[in-house]
Amino acid sequence: MAVVAIVIGASLTIIGGVLIIASPSVPVGHIIGVKTPWTDRSGRSRTRTNRAAAVCFLLLGLLTVSLGMADVPNAHLLGVGGLIVVAVLLMPYSYLEWRWDPARKKG
Repeated sequence: MAVVAIVIGASLTIIGGVLIIASPSVPVGHIIGVKTPWTDRSGRSRTRTNRAAAVCFLLLGLLTVSLGMADVPNAHLLGVGGLIVVAVLLMPYSYLEWRWDPARKKG
């Protein structure tokens, strides 16, 4: 199972790295990035949500790879469970960033 954890962790690390590079310039409706109704209506929400997702995925991926290399039992569950937790927490974060954006599009 160590190989599975390393692959999951490496995938999360790559996704985090791509989001870090792309997050300042992700246009609306693009294939890369976090998709919520609020990220589509607010540049601030889109940028900050993608930046937060990038940091979370990068750290989660590095931690999962480290635990997989140390042959910790069930390290792959940290990557999968952490991905679910991050995805759930990004929804309200995206909404709050949209609410706090003075230039947001309502509707």
